Amino acid sequence: MTGNTTTQNPSNPASTPVNRLLLLAMVLVTALPLGILGYKLYQMAWENAWREVREKHQLLAQNLAAPISVYINDQHTALGMVSDFIEHNLAQQEGSLEQWSREQREFLNKLLVRNDGMRSITVVDIQGRTRISTDKIASLPGSVRLFESETCYLYTRSKGKWIVSGIKASPLNGEPALIMSQPVRNKDGKIMYVLLGELRIDLIEKLRKQIKFGEMGHSAMVDKFGKVIAHPNPAWMKEMRDLSEWPIVQDMTNGKTGVTEFYSPFIKANMVAGYASVPEFNWGIMVPQPKPEIERVVNRILMTQLGWGVFGLLLAIALGVALTRWITRPIKQLNFAAKEMIAHDIEGRWPEVQGRAPREIWELNHSFAELVSGLQLSRMQVLSLNRSLQIRVDDATRKLKDANVNLEHIASVDYLTKLPNRRTFEKHMSNCLQRRNVEDQFLCLMLIDVDNFKQVNDTFGHAAGDSVLVQLASMLSASTRDGDMAARYAGDEFVVVMACGSEIGHKRADDMLQKFRTEAFIFDGKRMPVTVSIGLICMDNLSDVEMNELFRRVDGLLYQAKDQGRNCLVEENY
Repeated sequence: MTGNTTTQNPSNPASTPVNRLLLLAMVLVTALPLGILGYKLYQMAWENAWREVREKHQLLAQNLAAPISVYINDQHTALGMVSDFIEHNLAQQEGSLEQWSREQREFLNKLLVRNDGMRSITVVDIQGRTRISTDKIASLPGSVRLFESETCYLYTRSKGKWIVSGIKASPLNGEPALIMSQPVRNKDGKIMYVLLGELRIDLIEKLRKQIKFGEMGHSAMVDKFGKVIAHPNPAWMKEMRDLSEWPIVQDMTNGKTGVTEFYSPFIKANMVAGYASVPEFNWGIMVPQPKPEIERVVNRILMTQLGWGVFGLLLAIALGVALTRWITRPIKQLNFAAKEMIAHDIEGRWPEVQGRAPREIWELNHSFAELVSGLQLSRMQVLSLNRSLQIRVDDATRKLKDANVNLEHIASVDYLTKLPNRRTFEKHMSNCLQRRNVEDQFLCLMLIDVDNFKQVNDTFGHAAGDSVLVQLASMLSASTRDGDMAARYAGDEFVVVMACGSEIGHKRADDMLQKFRTEAFIFDGKRMPVTVSIGLICMDNLSDVEMNELFRRVDGLLYQAKDQGRNCLVEENY
């Protein structure tokens, strides 16, 4: 076998020896199952931790929601009892609080003061004036109308129903407050007063503080608007921090219960939290714990498994070293033989592998011998095939480009009239509107429709109808200028866009109408009575307009021309 070959150095500094690859494979074969096992153990540990979170955190949140709901309902009941007392005495007295006896007023004061569940209770009349209050501030001069703009007061006065507000600044002292309102009616059912009670946030905070676990585990509470009611951060409570953007807060205020993860800017860590809602009031209660605390429990389980994993990995490396030496020794012999063949222009016989070697390497040695014998012939055949293939590819590429150009032309032109079709016109119109916004160009849009086109088809035949459309398209093409475009829009409708002002646009549209009136439409030697109706809209100002709106308006103008008897032009300036 003869031939010329070019001898090159096949060594690649970036390549990896096969013994390293085999050793790496052995390590991977060992490490992968260990990794999967470790992952499954980690997953199982997390599942157990997650189950504990669901059982503990969510249960804590739900258990805290119950006493909060009971506390609010108890205060509503207490406020209702005060309302019933006042209503009963109003019915007996048939008057207002001012007409009560001193004993009645003193008893009412005692009844208000004894309600330990509220920070203050105030009786406000329907004019917004404070009549009785357990807070001294409400009795100071100039402060008798502190509650006249309070939303709870206004709601109860107008709706006659009780309500609990979200967290807000107290009208009495500006401190964060939760206000409950209750109507007081006379015997005729007319609202005479509104009871306004401020719930004791310190009692709610006391309930919250009882939920504490781990190093940083805690609880927090928000109102129906997502603002902080109770929280371990006093600054957040004082400023009534708005947390409504937090997904967990949105779930709570929407009445959902569950477990989720989120990042806490207060703890500055990812948290795992159980959360619940106080259904009657859409308040939210969450019990979060830093995720690292839970992870530490999981990591203790993994450390034991990691030790066994390292031992198995070291054992696999030792076995891998011995195995790779047995496999790579004959491969190195094959590599040396290949270099010798290249140095002698692939002449001579392929040598046999010496010593013990795996069966696959013996088979590889035999295959190399056959490969060398046919290499020169194969090389020549490949070169010949490449030249032939390149010629065919070049020819097919040229034909494909020609076909694409032809298809693009066909897709943009109406098959009958040879005018641009609707898709091409709308693309051109969109470009015109964009350029107009930048270059202050004037535009006029004309929509043309053949009058009674169905009668033409019915009387003279569809071929005559096609002839009318072709002749009309020819007239439009002859009447357009540079920068204009006439197109077949749909059926017997044609559309023309002109780059001109309203005055010129009107004259050109009128000239076209006169031309259509005077030109004879001939088919098969017969004159056909054909007229058209035209709608024209021109834009001389710089207003921005959508293309769909422009077509809707010009279509309306066309139908006005139809309603006016056809064979006429109706125009409008936009």
